[in-house]
Amino acid sequence: MTSREIVNKYYSLNTDIRTGKAQMQDLRNLLADNMVFVGPLMKIEGADNYIGLLTNFIPFHEELNIIKQFQSENEICTITNLKLKTPNGGKISMDIAEYILVENDKISNHTLYYDPREFQSAFPM
Repeated sequence: MTSREIVNKYYSLNTDIRTGKAQMQDLRNLLADNMVFVGPLMKIEGADNYIGLLTNFIPFHEELNIIKQFQSENEICTITNLKLKTPNGGKISMDIAEYILVENDKISNHTLYYDPREFQSAFPM
C-alpha cells in the first residue's frame, strides 16, 4: 500500500470497527510499535497505548468526512470533519487538521490540530 492508502485505511477502519466490520487488531496492524500520537490535550507514546485510547473513543464516532488531503512523499495532511456522540447523549462536530507520517509502511506519527474547547467540555479528562 502507498502512504496515502495506509492513512485512508486507518480512517475507514475507525468506522468499520465501530460498526463491527473490522477489529481493533486491524487498525493496530497499521501502526509502528513506537508510534506517537499528539493532540491539543494529550500525548500518547506507543501503539498499544494508542490502541487503548482508541478502544475507549471509537464507540463515540458517528461520522468522519475527509474534506481535503495533501501529500508530500510519506507525509499526509488531511482536513477532516468528525461527528461524535457525547457521553451525555449530545453530539458535537469537529474540524480537524491531521498530520500523519508513514515510515516502513506503518503510521509512526499522528498529530491532530483542532480547537479543543468543545471536545473538552463534552469529554472531561
